[in-house]
Amino acid sequence: MLNPANARRASARPGSSGADGAALADGLARETLRQAMHQLSHAEALPGPRQPAALCHALTEAARALAGLHAYSPAESYLAQA
Repeated sequence: MLNPANARRASARPGSSGADGAALADGLARETLRQAMHQLSHAEALPGPRQPAALCHALTEAARALAGLHAYSPAESYLAQA
């Protein structure tokens, strides 16, 4: 069980954060998230009737990348938008 003393110790660890998930590290998971965010930016700028489908796909990919980093709350948010 996490009590306030344990919570302070956990937050004092290097590389820990208050958000769920680990701090972003270099590597494949971070690159996957970068690509998903790039895809989302392009989808948001897309004109015309293809934008809704592209946005849905990009939001889903962003959620998948965030979940891969164990950032579940943000992943759920992106998935809800999709």
